[in-house]
Parts: sequence; C-alpha cells; structure tokens
Amino acid sequence: MLSGEWQGDMNAAIQARFSEARVVQMGQPTISRNLLKTVVQQTAVLYDRAPLVSNADEADDEFAEHLLRAGVWAQAQRHQLWTTGIRQGIRRVDWSGSPPSALRVRNVQTSHVYAEFPPDDPRQPWLVVEAVPRVRTLDNGKPAPCWTWEVIDLTDPADPQYRIMKARDGSHDKAVDLTAEFLGGASNDAWSGDGFPFRHADGSAFMPYVWYHAQDTGHSWDAWDMCEVVSGAMDVAALWTFWMHGVKDASWPQRYVVNAILRGLSQSDSNFGKHRSVEADPGSILQFMQDDALGAVTVGQWNAGVDPERLEVAVASFERALMASFGLGAADLQRDSGSAESGYAIALRKSSQRELQRRQAPQYGRSDRLLLSRLAALWNRFGLGVAVPEDGWDVSYPALPLGPDERKGIEDKVKALTEIGIAPSRVWVLEQIEQIDRAQALSLLQRWREDEDAVAEESEGPDVKTLLIGQMQAGVEIIRSVSTGEIPRDAGVAMLAQLIGISEEAAEASMASAGRGVAPQIEDEA
Repeated sequence: MLSGEWQGDMNAAIQARFSEARVVQMGQPTISRNLLKTVVQQTAVLYDRAPLVSNADEADDEFAEHLLRAGVWAQAQRHQLWTTGIRQGIRRVDWSGSPPSALRVRNVQTSHVYAEFPPDDPRQPWLVVEAVPRVRTLDNGKPAPCWTWEVIDLTDPADPQYRIMKARDGSHDKAVDLTAEFLGGASNDAWSGDGFPFRHADGSAFMPYVWYHAQDTGHSWDAWDMCEVVSGAMDVAALWTFWMHGVKDASWPQRYVVNAILRGLSQSDSNFGKHRSVEADPGSILQFMQDDALGAVTVGQWNAGVDPERLEVAVASFERALMASFGLGAADLQRDSGSAESGYAIALRKSSQRELQRRQAPQYGRSDRLLLSRLAALWNRFGLGVAVPEDGWDVSYPALPLGPDERKGIEDKVKALTEIGIAPSRVWVLEQIEQIDRAQALSLLQRWREDEDAVAEESEGPDVKTLLIGQMQAGVEIIRSVSTGEIPRDAGVAMLAQLIGISEEAAEASMASAGRGVAPQIEDEA
C-alpha cells in the first residue's frame, strides 16, 4: 500500500467484504483512497527539512556537504515513510567507484532481509542476509539477471564475513559462493577476515546495515503492530468503492414496470462472475414487452437508491474514527478543502506534525547518529577527504515552518507582552518562530553574530561601531531639539525613524515626552 502496488490486494478485499453479485455490479475497486499512505505521509515529516549535523570535534564541512550530495537526507524522507508504515526500516552504508570515490546510502526493503540479533542488543543485528538482484555474465557472454544473497556476518567479531551467495535448487545449504565474481579479489575469502572492508579507525568491524524502529519496543521486529490500521484502510477503500458505485449507478430515480418483460438483456462474463443486465442511465429508454397472461402493465418510479452526500458523511465518519488507531484525534485534523464532512480532505494540523517530530526525534536520532558514525568510518578508511571524527555526532531536526496564522499568533503574543512592560528576549522569540529549543536558538544567534562580525571586518566602508555611535549621538540631538522646541515633535519623530531605520511607532516611543511640555532628562554622552 505504501508503494502503490495494492490493486490485487484491494480486489481480494472487495470480494471478502461484498457478495459476488454486488462485486460484479461495482466493477473495478478504486485505490484512489489510500488512508494508510495518506496518514503515514503526513506523520513521517521528520526529514522534510534537512537535519543539522554537528560534532563536538568540529568536523570538516566537506563531509557534511558530501552527505547532501549523496542524498542521505533526501532519501531519508522515503525511508521514514516505510519505517512508519512497516514499523521497521533499514539503511545500508556503502561506497561507489573503484577505487572508492564517494559514499552511498540506500534504503533497503525489509521484505528482502533476514537478520539475527545478539541477545543483549535486539535493536541492531550481527547477521544480515539481503536478497539483491544482480546480473551475471554467462559463458557465452550474454548477461543473465539473477537473485543473490548478500551476507554480512559479525557473529565472530574476530573473523567478520562479507560474501555474495547464490542459491542452487532453491536451497540455502546448496548456495554457491560468487563473492570474487561480483566483488573481485583473488578468492571468495578476499572480503572476509582481515579483508573485511567495514571497519572503524581502531580496526573494529561494524555492520553496514543500520536498523530504524518506528517505536522502541525492545524487540528486533515489530511488524504486526498497527495491523488493524492496514485492515481498516482496506475497509475505507472498500466503502469509497461502494460510494462511487452508488454515485454512478444508483443516485437518480429509477423507473420500473410491472407485468412486462424487459428487452435487450445480455449476459456478461468478468473476473467476478456472470450476470445478465441491460445498460441504463438517466437518459436511456427501456423497452418492455407486454405479457397478457400477467395482467395489466403498471409503470412507476422509485426514489434514488443512494443519497451520495449522506453516504459520504457515513463513510467519512468511519474514516475519522479509524484515525484514532493512528493516535490522532479530532484536534489533530484540519480540512484543507471541500465540505466539513469530506473524507477526501483529511490533513494534519502543522502543530500536530511538529509535535510528532518532537516525539520521533529521539528514536530516529539514535539510528542517524549510528549511520553518521559508520559513514565517517568509510570516509576516513578510503581517504575521501579531510579525516573526520567517527564518534560524537549529533543530529537535530528543524521543525516545520509556521503557517501564517501561527506566525500572527506569536506576533500578537509578543505585542501583548510588550504592552504590559515585558520585553521578550530575542532567544525566546527565535525559539517560537523557528520552533527550536533554547540551545539551538543560542547557537543560531551566535552564528549570526559571527557572520555580522565577519562582514564588518571585510567592509571597506566606515567602521560599523563608529556609525552606530554617530547614529546614537544624532538621535540624542534630535530628541534634545524637539524638547527645546527647535523642531516640531512630528518632524522629530519622522527624522528619528529615518535616521535609525525604525518604524514611526518605535520612534514615537523613543521620543517619550519630548515636545509635550515636559523636558526629558538626557545625559551627555561620555
């Protein structure tokens, strides 16, 4: 359902939920409504903005830029989609080129993987067997696609194994070792033991597969959690199929006739069975043949068999109730378009998405730090750039930006605090606007100050500090002139606003009581 390949599953779901005759009448089930994917897409938003990577040892920026070019964070968006829906996700660190010239990260399908875990750490495996499609060159020189097993075995840390195997006769016991054929080397053992390539700077071997968990349950796999949501999403799709059937086939008044035989009936065969029918729509004329033996012919009309709006409300109500299985309540939902009852307009509020980001960050952060550590190890091992630390990595996830209404709410809050004499700090305002914590806000302000200092040092114009002092002195002189009556107050406000580059409201506040008959106390500059 997450990849779009569920039409066959939907066909089976329809046949399980409706009678054969009804299935035939409804026709091809719709997969236009995929509640599972809709909700997963809106809850898997941790990587919508590229994470901020840092290290206490001040790693070189070249490494971080290389990660962006390698698509580490761009691919993480699809990776989180899978992890949220399937409950587990796997990413593989690797390299490209021979000799290695770049790092590579790929998302791994969990259905292609067999894994074993150490008893004391069920989160990360020590044996992984992944089914990987490859192409062999036959003796006649022709390419032949084949499935292989990529085996990484760290059950014996002193003798790590990296092999490419191919099953023979469908049996694992009869697998053929093709490591040298696909990876190169003098023998199939060249990439195992001392030749194992995935190692830290201290020589310890590491697993190139990194496990991600949608929720830390203490177990290696959690595939059956929320399976009721998948079943419910099938129910929703089936109900919308029925709704479409009602709109197309039963949403208008139907005329009928008694004691007459309908002409033009034809038999149709389909994957869902056989049935006899005649094509009818609001503009068609049905032909009947009277049978005198049956008595007088009666013609009448029934009301529409389906009220699309009421049926839509019923389906949407069921859909909203199902959302609770995702841990989402009515307060988390908004309606982007359509009527208030429209199920097709379901969307999460930005505030709810940001709260989900906060809850997801610790879980994904643990695996992302492990991923960065192993990428750094490969970066150093193959000399792809300036050496970087292999430990001490940290990842922070920028929150989704505020919407116009949310930003206006913060502005109103700042204004209300200012009016009662409380001036919010820049740190607090930055926390609210950027939806970051205090440490991140302080770090961002510090970087801004450093940037401003760098610009000031490189500027060929007058010294910035000198300019600021000059502006302050000129501003004090304007206020003094207004106070003594040399300049009208309104003209002084306009001059002060233009000089300092502030609004007239702010200049009015800075002018205080000057020009209103009360002489302000202005101390001379030292």
